Amino acid sequence: MPAARRLTRLTLAVPLIAAALGGCAQKQQAGSAHADVLLLSANKAPFSEQMADGFRFGAGQVPGVTARTISPDIVDAVQQMKMLRQEVQAGTTNISVSMPSAQTNDDALEQAAKKGAHLAAVDSPPMPGSPVKLYIGNDNDSLGRLLADTVADELGPAATGKIVLGNPLNGQTELDARAFGFRERIRERLPKVRVLGPLDTSDRPGAAASIWARIIKSNPDAISFVSVGANAARLAKLHEQTHAKWLAASFDVEPDALPAVRSGELVLVDPEHFLKGAVAGKLQAEQAVKQTELPEGWVTIPGLAVTRKNIAEISARDATAESRQAWYATKIDEILGADGPTLRPLESVQ
Repeated sequence: MPAARRLTRLTLAVPLIAAALGGCAQKQQAGSAHADVLLLSANKAPFSEQMADGFRFGAGQVPGVTARTISPDIVDAVQQMKMLRQEVQAGTTNISVSMPSAQTNDDALEQAAKKGAHLAAVDSPPMPGSPVKLYIGNDNDSLGRLLADTVADELGPAATGKIVLGNPLNGQTELDARAFGFRERIRERLPKVRVLGPLDTSDRPGAAASIWARIIKSNPDAISFVSVGANAARLAKLHEQTHAKWLAASFDVEPDALPAVRSGELVLVDPEHFLKGAVAGKLQAEQAVKQTELPEGWVTIPGLAVTRKNIAEISARDATAESRQAWYATKIDEILGADGPTLRPLESVQ
């Protein structure tokens, strides 16, 4: 081959080799770039915001990960489905979802899974047959029993009379499980006490206040009023307004209700929404960085009884973002464990 032709071919080959090497470098760089993980929450209610804070904290424990959280303003299955599809179309592949209306979003979840998205459900379990195979949430039957134990401890074993039980969403699986667990455990702990309900107390703030007021007025002989939803502040306010002697009980830790807990007028069970989000965030972040499969099954979040005995500790926990993160850091490690979380079958979700 003439020297001029050899030189020409070498000259052309140099940029091709450089381009190939540059392509390899770009692929390596892309593999080591910051991973993106997402939590799509149900709404902007306090419990959702706590989960979102936890998700960002949990994901932040894994270097090289950026965590985002988005949600509609209120529970809106159609809007959630639209947001999910937009994220998948934009290329988001690590998505945790908190969807009270999971059955409505099954098509969108199925499409996300087919496009390679790694999916986890938080707080609300996936429907049977769903492509989502990881769930991080409470055992709601156990939470109901925990609230019953907390109420029984306050009332004492000799208690007699009537407990009125309210449910803001009769028919919702998780809240129904809490109500069932509460009734069964009270029957065991306080055999001389009758549980009335669960009565429908509505999840609409304006309606709920007047419904609870009517229920309390109609049951002047009740020894306790209990909600399987987040009605702590509402019950505490009604207790104060009526100068009542009954015991109030509810779920979630609401700042306006803390004085009633300190005085022993109210007991709570904290479903630990921050912890649910943190566990989901860390699992998603580890999967994104290590490119491993998400575990399959149910990671159970235990819940925590809150009474006048530990309210000072819980108030200190929730004083700042930093204090909450510090308090939960060891709990996250305990649940995830050195070899991964303990998993229960999805079929056993309560």
